[in-house]
Amino acid sequence: MATSPQPAKAKQLAPAAQRPLLVVFVAVAAGMVLDRVLPIWPGVLPGIWLAVGCFAWLAWMVFIRRRREFTAALFLLLSAAALAAAWHHTGWNLFGEEEIGRFAHEEAAPVCLSGRVLAVPSQLPAPPFDPMRSGSGGDQTRVRLEVDGIRDRAAWRAASGRVDVWVSGHLLGLRAGDRVQVFGQLRAEPIVSNPGERDFAVAARHDRRLCGVRSEAPECISRVDAVSSFNPFAVPRWVADAMAEIRFRADRMLWRYLDHRRAGLAAAVLLGERDELRRDQFEPYVETSTVHLLVISGMHVAILSMVLFGALRLGWLPRRWGLVLIAGTTIFYAMLVQAEPSVVRATIVVVAFCWAQFIGRARDGFNILALAALIVLAIDPTDLFRVGPQLSFLAVGALVWYAQRPSRRRVIHPLDQLLAASDPWPMRAARHIGRWLGEGMLVGLVVGVVLAPLLMNQFHLFSPIGLVLNPFVGLPMSIALISGLGVMVFGWLLPPVAHFCGHVCDWSLSFVHTAVEWAARLPASHAWVPGPPGWWLAGFYLGLAAAALWPARMPRTRWCVAMLSGWIAIGFAGPLFRGGDDTFRCTFLSVGHGTATVLELPDGRTMLYDAGHQGPPETVAETVSGYLWSRGKSHLDAIVISHADTDHFNALPRLLDRFSVGVVYVSPVMLENHSRSVEALWQAIKEHGVPLRPLSAGDRLSTAAVQIEVLHPPSRGVVVADAAKLDNANSIVLKIAYAGRRVLLPGDLESTGLDETKAGRGKGIEEC
Repeated sequence: MATSPQPAKAKQLAPAAQRPLLVVFVAVAAGMVLDRVLPIWPGVLPGIWLAVGCFAWLAWMVFIRRRREFTAALFLLLSAAALAAAWHHTGWNLFGEEEIGRFAHEEAAPVCLSGRVLAVPSQLPAPPFDPMRSGSGGDQTRVRLEVDGIRDRAAWRAASGRVDVWVSGHLLGLRAGDRVQVFGQLRAEPIVSNPGERDFAVAARHDRRLCGVRSEAPECISRVDAVSSFNPFAVPRWVADAMAEIRFRADRMLWRYLDHRRAGLAAAVLLGERDELRRDQFEPYVETSTVHLLVISGMHVAILSMVLFGALRLGWLPRRWGLVLIAGTTIFYAMLVQAEPSVVRATIVVVAFCWAQFIGRARDGFNILALAALIVLAIDPTDLFRVGPQLSFLAVGALVWYAQRPSRRRVIHPLDQLLAASDPWPMRAARHIGRWLGEGMLVGLVVGVVLAPLLMNQFHLFSPIGLVLNPFVGLPMSIALISGLGVMVFGWLLPPVAHFCGHVCDWSLSFVHTAVEWAARLPASHAWVPGPPGWWLAGFYLGLAAAALWPARMPRTRWCVAMLSGWIAIGFAGPLFRGGDDTFRCTFLSVGHGTATVLELPDGRTMLYDAGHQGPPETVAETVSGYLWSRGKSHLDAIVISHADTDHFNALPRLLDRFSVGVVYVSPVMLENHSRSVEALWQAIKEHGVPLRPLSAGDRLSTAAVQIEVLHPPSRGVVVADAAKLDNANSIVLKIAYAGRRVLLPGDLESTGLDETKAGRGKGIEEC
């Protein structure tokens, strides 16, 4: 019996043909990475990159004329990589001869600058009262300045570059575009002083800032010329100044129509003004991995576009005119919130989607995402190395993969569909809500798994509660975003409508903030971890990329799961093998006016002698934490606090949140101290269930290889005439002996205590 011929299967295109922009992005990223890791030759390397790029371009033209498409494509990709490397080198390494950073040094020096204000000054509220904070910090103002001159005695010299000017107090009356004169202290961005410490100089350099200025009072900044808003010869500046003015007025609208307890939160959510949030308001979002709610990201643009697409379906406008309106509104919002990379990415995705709908073309999610990445890197090539854009693109890449995965949903019989449709409406509503929550949690799980390694590597935070919390706060956050936009739109025209939108936004933000704070306090909601190394991170994401882009070439599922499990085991087991290496390491961390010393013993145990400085406690907590994580440490066997001055222990409560601690040692005199800061310390130690033990002269904390002896204070303490010197005179003094060498840790020991120590342990002092 003859059979009818089967239709020929359509020839499938290779991934490179399906997603050409993705291949171009890989080449561009490779060129930029190569430029970053190569030795810096500012006078030679850009020319080499340009020469290679031009040669590869000419080779492409030759081979494309000979119809050798594959070879031509390789040369085209080589040209893209070389030109991208040259562009990155220009943005990262090349600065003008008049760059203001060339006048700055590590030590602050007086300076007088002139320049143009880039944005409306940001008001930073004073931190809440903290007994651990030495000194009182008041309100501050940050002004972003584009420098055009620096005074050299009585004359002015040309200068260029950007600086952040920090002013103590409130600076009012300045607008974007104003020319100002600034008196202050100029200082280069601080370089890294400790292993594992976050490099703020690199972060500033990504923004083309090499230095900063601090002014003591608002009177140190004076306006020279007011902005001219309508300058036909400076359209880009006029657009930027106009957007800054609109952003400033929108921020004032939020503070007018919302409760002041949530107005700063609304400004962060809607306009990206995180400077108006206090640190205690911001920290719960970091700990629960919901910080993306406070950063103007693709989520905000996505919600806005979904609302606009929903309005388009009502038929108020012709379809094509509606698509143009959606694209234009999205671009305007991106410019309003200063076009962060994640916003640019989301805006490009929305505009590309509108264009595809407009011309009736098919669209590929990864191809559109690659287009967005190429545009972001064309604007700022250093964004490839910033963690914010990396997180944003990884999250969207995971969502694209989830949306384009092969459907394996169960086929529902029509009779079952009919029976389900006849159920009472509460049951149908519950079923829809359950399905929506389940889908949201599954999407959150996929995104969370993809982002978790990078978050642990960069922020040392693992937050499983975020997988559950994000779907629940998504709806109220969307309501807050829509109603907040209503406040900014109708506050100018219809105040009654703005009041209603303000109440809705306030209630929604209150619910979100309460839920996030509650989740952050739950046991095991988050954990601070050393994080995987960079090589492990690269292998993990290369494997995920291969699985997402070439699924047909991957081995069977059980082998993929086995390989992933093995790779995860390697990453998390690595720190376990850093243990004792038969050496004793004593590290004195640079914390300014204060002390922090880490003792790593040959048997793998770790001790900390003091942890504080005269300033914000979170600063030294970050320094100590960064060093311990760089050493693969998540546990401290003991902490010794030398005496009851806050510059020696104010970081301890935050360290107790991040590390498990075996015991805390203090002097007997400190146990009798009842000052505010010490009482707060006792409370923190009690809340974490850490034993508190006294140390006095004669006690030993020795191991087999290291001898640690307490030389001071005696159990009865030292009596001094000046009560202000009592704590210093009773500092815990440790003598550490190892392999014939000795180290003395004296705290802030003063003359009376020193005489007592010499009398009781004079030989130990002399040996050290």
